[in-house]
Amino acid sequence: MDFEAIWSKINNVISERREMPSAIKILRNHIDENEKGQLDVKFAKDQNYFQMLINEMYLSTQREWFNKVDPVVYAYAEFIYAGRSHAVPFLVGPNILRQRGVSDQFLGGLILRNTDVTGVNPYRGGTLVLSVVLCEAKGDNLLRPLLKVVENTAGALDFSPATGVYIKVAKLLMDGFDQLFGTGMVTPLVGLRDMFGPRMDMPFQPGYFALIAAPDVPPETLWVRDRQLVTGPNLKDAKPYRNADFVLYSINSVGARDDYDTLPFNALWERVKTDASSGKEEPNFSSARQQMGTLYQVIMSSPDLTDPQRMSLAAEYIRQMNETHENAKKFGLQAREGGEESELDAIRARALEIAKGGQ
Repeated sequence: MDFEAIWSKINNVISERREMPSAIKILRNHIDENEKGQLDVKFAKDQNYFQMLINEMYLSTQREWFNKVDPVVYAYAEFIYAGRSHAVPFLVGPNILRQRGVSDQFLGGLILRNTDVTGVNPYRGGTLVLSVVLCEAKGDNLLRPLLKVVENTAGALDFSPATGVYIKVAKLLMDGFDQLFGTGMVTPLVGLRDMFGPRMDMPFQPGYFALIAAPDVPPETLWVRDRQLVTGPNLKDAKPYRNADFVLYSINSVGARDDYDTLPFNALWERVKTDASSGKEEPNFSSARQQMGTLYQVIMSSPDLTDPQRMSLAAEYIRQMNETHENAKKFGLQAREGGEESELDAIRARALEIAKGGQ
């Protein structure tokens, strides 16, 4: 299933509605995080991470959410990963909301904040496609099992250990949403699709976007304060926006990812640490250095890291390896003679012989 076909269906339904919704890019001088131009930087190829968040979703009681209809937010991102263009779809539905402590019955509306829908990814240049659609799904017992399967498929991986794993189920998720849409019981209320990058002559920068299920909302009346949508004459006096259902989402710049211990090369790093923790030069520390050489190559080619973090992480791992070994020698930690440790030493020694061209 191609997303272009899905978007065409969504756009046709939204266009047929009597009252056109509002899809708004929040003015940059209306964002508290940008008072000193902090968000005016542009994403640079191979240098920056980006992340898409649903910062706030407000659902009024107008549509009797969780009673007659269920809320569904479909997010879709397409960007270059590992040298190819890949799609990362995500679905936020009633099951995720309930998991976060939202009951079926509530008064005054529902607020959901700060849900990650793309994970943290290096910007590899080219065009970035971002789409968000707020839908209502009929609270039908026949529909909910299918909705739950699609939503759980999206939520189970939670973008770990790397985007490369997640994109393997992208087609399954898009096909699942298309099936939901094809039932006629999922109705798009408001959607926004945008494209960024040099090819589109659109600067790729951090920013905020609002999808509001109401027509002709003046952009100059909307502000973002503490990552929440507010309305009023100015940022200081603005009040939370509660005039209609809406989704506020953002593109964020992430300085450095700190979840590299979940990335595929972490198992190799654990082996390096184990061998370096011995005071023995041969074969233990030699094995650590040998594996560190392999780890260095893997890190340098990792599609999940920016160029600056590849270099800094590799340097930090080398420092830790040497420090671990020096501490082992300092405290007189030696591998036990005989038994299991000797068997490991023999394996390491044989591995080194093979690596050096031995038979």
